[in-house]
Amino acid sequence: MSDIKEKIIKGLKYFSYKERKNRENENLKKEMENLEILPSSSLKAEYILTKSKYDFKKLKLTLIYISVALAIVAGILSKLFYVFEKIVHFIFLNSENIEAGKAFIILSLVISILIITSVVIFLINYIKNMQLLYKHLLTIEEVIKDKNESREYLSTK
Repeated sequence: MSDIKEKIIKGLKYFSYKERKNRENENLKKEMENLEILPSSSLKAEYILTKSKYDFKKLKLTLIYISVALAIVAGILSKLFYVFEKIVHFIFLNSENIEAGKAFIILSLVISILIITSVVIFLINYIKNMQLLYKHLLTIEEVIKDKNESREYLSTK
């Protein structure tokens, strides 16, 4: 019984702020250790590749994805209003089919919400990936800075 209780407590702690920060710090330490063992040329190459990936993703996000997302949302909203107009017209002409009109309204709302939600989720995931890439870039910069400082320190002695 105590084994189950410990697993539940461990599972709840997994999502706590303190545990997330501890995991992030551990991951950062491991990443820095892996980068520190790289030779300078490989570290510079990693920096250049990461920086170019990040800049390209940022450019792609601002120029393409946000424009397309806005166009999709605007298109969906315009079609949704068009469908609402047709449904209201249908209900006025066929007052005995009000339930069918309500069903069409609910169906069109659900489909619109699903499409808009999927666009928003895609953008959130893309931005999250950019954040991770930027964090990796900052880590590389920090390791390069530390290596340069240690070289300067050793050269002055």
